[in-house]
Amino acid sequence: MMETENKRLLIEGAKAFGIHLDEKAVETFSLFLRELLKWNQRINLTAAKTEEGIILKHFLDSISVHPYLPEYSPILDIGSGAGFPGIPLKMVKPSLEITLIDSVLKKVDFQKHIIRMLGLKGIEAIHGRAQDKEIRQTMA
Repeated sequence: MMETENKRLLIEGAKAFGIHLDEKAVETFSLFLRELLKWNQRINLTAAKTEEGIILKHFLDSISVHPYLPEYSPILDIGSGAGFPGIPLKMVKPSLEITLIDSVLKKVDFQKHIIRMLGLKGIEAIHGRAQDKEIRQTMA
């Protein structure tokens, strides 16, 4: 479970972007956070190593574009790393159709793990590079 201070940071930060996070949404972010910290010990997913750092530099930064996105929109997240900004955006705006692309297989494996754990639908993680012909054909 996320520390109370960090939970408040997430809720208040999201509120600044016009996003209301209910208890279920906070628990979903908390699960994402725990998994990210656990996986980050084995493979380098992100430079942020603390709960507060991840909330500020990844979760809140990712959802900061929320007010500028249409309700229904396809999003292509190229070089998505540990799933930022795509996964947090999907969490706060489920109507988005999101495709994550990264060239590092371990990072894509993490993305797929989180997508499954959180039960997210309408989001796909692809291993490859945007300039690869096979990837471009998949996106067409």
